[in-house]
Amino acid sequence: MQVILQENIPNLGKKFDVKNVKDGYARNFLIPKRLAVLATSYALKSLDRRKLSLEKAGEKLKAEAEKQVKKLSSEELRFKVKHSDGRVFGSITAKEISLELKNKGYSNFEVVLEQPIKTLGEHRVLVQFKNRAEEKVTVMVLGE
Repeated sequence: MQVILQENIPNLGKKFDVKNVKDGYARNFLIPKRLAVLATSYALKSLDRRKLSLEKAGEKLKAEAEKQVKKLSSEELRFKVKHSDGRVFGSITAKEISLELKNKGYSNFEVVLEQPIKTLGEHRVLVQFKNRAEEKVTVMVLGE
């Protein structure tokens, strides 16, 4: 029986693949759990339309992310923290950096920070976008 996968399934295939599987496996497992649908002519046409729309959306996201990468290279984030004798009370985490970037209008990204920032000064932090583009942003940690 031919089915169209609706999810990535280990040892079977990726989302939107058309696969031949045993009838019982399709009827008793894949279809009831909504992991696959029957590969009818209507479903195959619908799959083609869905793939086209996903490609267009992907291209749009890629163009938007490239704009954000260019803009991000000149961006500088400033955080004020309490300190005493060079020791910082608290730290700057990836979550705080993400929140600040979202407030500045960035979207579809992930901040890669191995450890929270616990020192004053300038730090370069890697930001990865969903289209696999990446750029470093300057984070200034200033004392109050």
